[in-house]
Amino acid sequence: MKRCQDIVPLLGPLLDGALPDDDRAWVEDHLCGCPSCRDRKALIAAQAEAIREALAARTRALDFNGFSDRVLARARDELHRSSGRRVPILVKVSPDEPPDRLDPLADAAVAGGADGLIATNTTVSRDAVSGHPRAAEGGGLSGPPLREAAERACARLFLRVGRRAPIVGVGGIATAEDAYRRIRAGASLVQLYTALVYEGPAVARTVQDGLARLLQRDGLTLPEAVGLDAKRLAGA
Repeated sequence: MKRCQDIVPLLGPLLDGALPDDDRAWVEDHLCGCPSCRDRKALIAAQAEAIREALAARTRALDFNGFSDRVLARARDELHRSSGRRVPILVKVSPDEPPDRLDPLADAAVAGGADGLIATNTTVSRDAVSGHPRAAEGGGLSGPPLREAAERACARLFLRVGRRAPIVGVGGIATAEDAYRRIRAGASLVQLYTALVYEGPAVARTVQDGLARLLQRDGLTLPEAVGLDAKRLAGA
């Protein structure tokens, strides 16, 4: 029979969703009958949330202008030294940044010499999956639940930087329609990830062919389509 001291080291991985299914089953079974371990689990979860909030607050307090100059310059120097050539640097943006933080972040990235922006990283928000049995698991969320926030951030960034820096649209893109909508939000390029997991490499050709048809339908070239709906999709 497992004892409480066997359970406690596994509570963190359980909360992070990193516990194997076999271990998860007996840990959850133990928690059902042990109020003390349930309280410990709740405490660990609260501490983790407090740390996340503190880190987010520190990020929001950064002076992006000076910070980005130093970070980008250091990264470019290191890449040049290790590769012997100029390597483009793109800044990936969080979809969880409030709109009023995206503008100074974009300005600082462009001023600091970034070659482009990536909109966006994964999200730590669980609003789009509330009620799902595993919604409380830690880590970044990708795929369809990320689509709306990533699209909104992409549009906001385009309204700020315009053609000064290309934007790579990422997050919840699985079809030609998704890609076209993201381009009209402001992306010059799009990236697929979760869709590759579920549909395989052939999805790239499917999206490419479908995107060509959509552009032809609307009588547009790709550059002409970039950012056409940015104002509407950004909620501006």
